[in-house]
Amino acid sequence: MRNARILLILATLTIATLAADARPARRAKVTRPKPGAIVTKQSVHFTIKSNLPPPFTDAVLAICEASLDGYRDLFGLYLYPNPDPGDKRMVISAAMTPGNDRLWTYPGLKPAEMHWAVPSQAALNPPGQGGSHHLFDFAHEFGQLVMRFDDSKFSEGFSSYAASEVVDYVAKRLGPKAWPRPYYYVKEDGTGRLRSWAETAQPGTPEAAAALLSRIAAEHGRQTIGKAVRLLARSDSDRVRVRRQVRDVFYTGYKVAAFCQTLMELTGDGEIGEMFRTQHFSTVLDPVSITAADLWACPDHPARCKLICDHWGTNVRGIMDGAPVELIFQLSPGESPKITPRTPDGLVLDPLPGDWTAAWYQPSTKRTYIMGRVRVTPPGVVVENTTLGPSAAPPG
Repeated sequence: MRNARILLILATLTIATLAADARPARRAKVTRPKPGAIVTKQSVHFTIKSNLPPPFTDAVLAICEASLDGYRDLFGLYLYPNPDPGDKRMVISAAMTPGNDRLWTYPGLKPAEMHWAVPSQAALNPPGQGGSHHLFDFAHEFGQLVMRFDDSKFSEGFSSYAASEVVDYVAKRLGPKAWPRPYYYVKEDGTGRLRSWAETAQPGTPEAAAALLSRIAAEHGRQTIGKAVRLLARSDSDRVRVRRQVRDVFYTGYKVAAFCQTLMELTGDGEIGEMFRTQHFSTVLDPVSITAADLWACPDHPARCKLICDHWGTNVRGIMDGAPVELIFQLSPGESPKITPRTPDGLVLDPLPGDWTAAWYQPSTKRTYIMGRVRVTPPGVVVENTTLGPSAAPPG
C-alpha cells in the first residue's frame, strides 16, 4: 500500500511538471511607440523626427541619403554636411498634422532643417492618388540648398533640373519600391519630364530654365553645371539679397547673368549666351535704365521680356525711369500668388486673371510700377500699366 501511494505521488508530480513545461514561456515586455508619437532616427547625414508610419520614416531617410550622394556623384556638389570636423546632421521633421501638404527647408540654420507637413494618410499616396511627386520633392529641396538665383523662375528651374537628374540616380540605388506605396517614379519624377519640357516650355518659365540646363549638361556634362555653381558661390560681387513675396523677407541669391557667363567661360561655348537670351534669362551684369512708358508700350509678353533682359538682365532688379527698382511679384497667366503681394507702404496688390502681371518698387521715390491689370486696396480699384505713389496718379 505504501509503495502504491509513493507511485501515485510521483505520477502526480510528473504530470504537473509536463503541464508546466507545456505552458508558453513569458516574453519580455516590448515597449512600442504609440501611434502618432514622435520617433527619432538617425542615418549617416540626417536626424529625422517623425510620427509617420515607420515604413515612410525609413523611406524618407533612405531617399535623402541617396539624393545627397546623387548631387555629389553627378554634379560634384557636397551639399551637407560640410567637410569640417564636428559638423552636425541635417534635421528632418516629418509630421502628420492638419493643414496643407508642404515640404520646405531652412537653409540658413546650422544644421539646416527640412520640414514636411503631412495632412492625411492620402498625402502619402503616389501622385494622381492624393499624394505628390515624393522622390522629386525631396531631391528638389536639396536643389534649393545648392543655390538660389536673383530670378525666382530660373531658381525654381535650376532645382527642378537637378532634382530630375538625381531621381534617376536614386532609382538605381533604391530600386522601384523606394516609396512604400510604389509608383513609376522614374517616369513621373525623372529626366523624362526634362525632355517633355524641352518641347513645350514657354520662355521665362521654370520649365524653360530646367530644359535649358539639361541641354547644356547634355553637351558639356553635368559636372560643368556643378563647377559653375561652385565658382559662383565664391563670388561676393555676384551675390545679391532677393526679396521674397513675403514683405521684408530676403534670401541670398546669385546673378543669373553671372552664372551664364561662368558657363561660357568654362566651356568656351558662346552659344550658351544666346540660349539664355532666347529663353528670356539674363546675360547682362550691369543694368541700363528703361522707361515705364516703353515697358507699357510693348505689344506682348515676349517683347516685354526682351526689353527687360536686354537692359536689366533680370526682372528682379533694374533701373526704371533713371532709378533702381526691385520686383514685388510677377505672375504668369493663370498663376495665383502664394502670398498676397503688398507694397512696402501697405497697399494690397491683387493680380487679375489674364496676361502676365508684375510690380516693382522704387525705394528712392517710394513709387510702385504696375505692369498688367491689378486691383489695388485701398481703395479697391482696378488699375493697368500705371505708377502708384508720390508724384504719380492716385489709384482710381
